[in-house]
Amino acid sequence: GPSVRLMRDLLGFIALTKKVKLRFYSGDRNNVVLSLSMVRIAGAREAKMKLASCTVKGRKCYGMITDAGLQTPQESFLKQYPDLKSMLAAGVLSEFAAALGETVPLEQLTFEPPILRPEKIMAVGMNYLEHIKEMGREPPRYPTVFVRYPDSLVGHGHNLVRPRVSDNYDYEGELAIIIGKPARYVSKVEALDYV
Repeated sequence: GPSVRLMRDLLGFIALTKKVKLRFYSGDRNNVVLSLSMVRIAGAREAKMKLASCTVKGRKCYGMITDAGLQTPQESFLKQYPDLKSMLAAGVLSEFAAALGETVPLEQLTFEPPILRPEKIMAVGMNYLEHIKEMGREPPRYPTVFVRYPDSLVGHGHNLVRPRVSDNYDYEGELAIIIGKPARYVSKVEALDYV
């Protein structure tokens, strides 16, 4: 449908313009829990930021990763945008950067998945030619799209659960792209305005 085409077009556009190799898990998807912890935001007007959702002293928070730790926004900003999802959806990265305050050392926090309550997690499989060849398959005519569930994501440093029916984990990097506002029939020129 249109949303699958939009996702395919956006991912393809980003891969072409950023020269990023996209590789998503394409093995037995039920036997792996992904470890995700940070989202890198590269907007047209904002500097690159590493954003993370964390737990500090039993309290959920989010902020920007720096060399010194996690820099969190001030309480007044958090009241309006209590989690990373609400901040990204509002498109207030500049305000977020201006509201950054206290820095928490990384060893004092626990990473959570970047978006704590995602609405949809769609993944594209079999889109990395070298991996397709490793599996002895032919490249698909159309992207293989599958759904991930929020409870299959864990934060950086959390244990990965391997079911007893599996002997090992598949290795690979994951690229998460957050489409932050409703979109339909978006042109390639406008695509990054929605990411």
